[in-house]
Amino acid sequence: MTDLRIVVDGEDAEDAADELSAILADGEITGAVSRSSADSVPDPRRKSIDLVALTAVILAIPGAVLSALDIVDHVRKRKKVTKLVDAAGRLRHEKRVSIFLVTPDGAKRSLDQLSADAVMEIAGALGQRQ
Repeated sequence: MTDLRIVVDGEDAEDAADELSAILADGEITGAVSRSSADSVPDPRRKSIDLVALTAVILAIPGAVLSALDIVDHVRKRKKVTKLVDAAGRLRHEKRVSIFLVTPDGAKRSLDQLSADAVMEIAGALGQRQ
C-alpha cells in the first residue's frame, strides 16, 4: 500500500497524532502523522510555477515580438509594392510607357508583370548586394 500523509491540527493534536501513529504502526497501511498546522498542507488547487518553463517563456518573448514586427513590416511593404505594381500597370496603359525593374543581375523585367512578392524578392536581393 502507499504511504499516507496525515496532518493533525487542533488543541489536542499531540494525543490524536499518537493514536493515529499507533494504528498505522501495527497495520498494513503505513504512513506519517504530522503534528503541524493544516495551513502547511499545500492547496491542491494551487499550482506551483516551473521556473525552467517560466524562464523559457520569458526568453521566447523577445523573439516572438521581433517575429510579429517582421510580419507587420512585411505586410506594410507588400501593400506599398502592390500599389507600385498596380500604378505601373495603370501608367503603362494611360501614358503608353514601359516601366522596368532592373534585377540584381542587370536584367530588365516589366514591373507591371511582376507580383508584389517577386518585386520584394528582387528588392531583398538588391539590399543584400549593398
